[in-house]
Amino acid sequence: MLGYQQRLCSAEHLRGRQHQPGSGGLHLDRYGQPLHHHREGRQRRDHQQQPVRSWCRPAGLAFGAEYRSEHGSFEPDEALASGDVIGFNSSEPIAGGYNVKELFAEIDVPLIADKPFIHRLDFNGAYRFSDYSNAVSQVSTFSAGLVWSPVKDISFRGQFSRAVRAPTVNDLFSGNAQNYESATDPCAKDSATGTSEAITNANLNASCLASGIPASKIGNYTADSQIESYNGGNTALREETANTWTVGTMIQPRFVPGLSFTVDYYHIKIDNFITAVGTSNIIKSCYGTKENGWTPIDTSACALLPRDSNTYMITGAIDNLTNSGGVKTDGIDFDAQYAIPLAFGAQDSSKLTLRVSGTRLLHWTFNPTANLSSASVECAGKFGLLCNNVYAKWRLNSRATWSTDGATVSLAWRHLSPVKDDDNSTEYTVEKIKAYDYFDLTAQIDVADRFTWNIGMNNMFNKKPPILGDNQEQSNTYPTTYDVYGRTFFTGVTVNF
Repeated sequence: MLGYQQRLCSAEHLRGRQHQPGSGGLHLDRYGQPLHHHREGRQRRDHQQQPVRSWCRPAGLAFGAEYRSEHGSFEPDEALASGDVIGFNSSEPIAGGYNVKELFAEIDVPLIADKPFIHRLDFNGAYRFSDYSNAVSQVSTFSAGLVWSPVKDISFRGQFSRAVRAPTVNDLFSGNAQNYESATDPCAKDSATGTSEAITNANLNASCLASGIPASKIGNYTADSQIESYNGGNTALREETANTWTVGTMIQPRFVPGLSFTVDYYHIKIDNFITAVGTSNIIKSCYGTKENGWTPIDTSACALLPRDSNTYMITGAIDNLTNSGGVKTDGIDFDAQYAIPLAFGAQDSSKLTLRVSGTRLLHWTFNPTANLSSASVECAGKFGLLCNNVYAKWRLNSRATWSTDGATVSLAWRHLSPVKDDDNSTEYTVEKIKAYDYFDLTAQIDVADRFTWNIGMNNMFNKKPPILGDNQEQSNTYPTTYDVYGRTFFTGVTVNF
């Protein structure tokens, strides 16, 4: 599930790989030779109290203010900047930042308690005002919900929230990165038929002429199936906005001690989604499509498609991030836990905790540009160049933990259901990625009063990522979804003072 609702009152409106350091922390990450710098300054003042005592229990109120400063940079080395690293195109440095000032308030009010069929009825609400130093400017977010427990064992809950995701430093300031996007130049000769509709269709012919192609060359040159494009940030980006509503239940039966179960349905609609439109969609906006008779949809898009003055091919298409997209998604989140006391271990006592949590993705409908309804794609159970990521219908995380005084051992299982390529019009080398399962083993041992030893192994069976062709994210796979490191070990010591 997307974290928009959870982010509403945590001040973390940023999506993507973010650090969560303490106030004023400086972080340097090294991945090979390029340097990543992220600096976050944070000041927060808040106040909590119980200002009103209702007849059932006290009401809660929290309010406060926060200031954050976000700055980051990326410095590619010479090899990465030139594109000489296998699996990577050339990239430019990133540097920039912004700050945000915020006011927030949260309230939790008990309405009714200890009545027939109403063990508890509570209202909760939240509001946050944010003032960004960039194009986002001033935005507000809010949330409201009810929790009803007819009896102690079961609760029902519903929530509505308006949330935002401000563009990250990378979204705003990333330099142009070279890419070769799959797209078709409608003014070129069709390699399959040896001709072009640009010769016979008056609308398309006029658009090709307007783009600077001589009449004698229209439909008489051959273009590549991959067009050189450049992707980068955009300092004019605004915030994404999301309307989220959820309904669910929580069950903790008293007749089965240690058992708890929650299930929630969520529905999220995101507007102004930050995305690259895609060179193929820019071409469709400029020239139209066969289905609409090659009538241009948005002629301003043509300025993003420069052509070589000698070959007349599209070269260096500009496909920077914009707020052009939209997403509608819904699904079901669930979590079940069961704790079992055991009569062995330290002092003949221990506990086995079993937990399984996951998400069933029902829909993820993505449209990279609002003026092209035909570009909308259903991504649930899909992966590929249209969806830009992997959207498995089932994501499961299960864990079995045995704990006793001074020691804990845990085995985790992570599952991703199979996915299919999202482009039915193109046959790729790999059209389906099978289900993936990872197993992780960790242990914690108290070696002294103040020392805890942590040791573990991720991806125990050294599961390799899927190797793909052109329908991949980076390095012929999807490294943000599948483990590219293989079996890894870690250890550490925690000291309590």
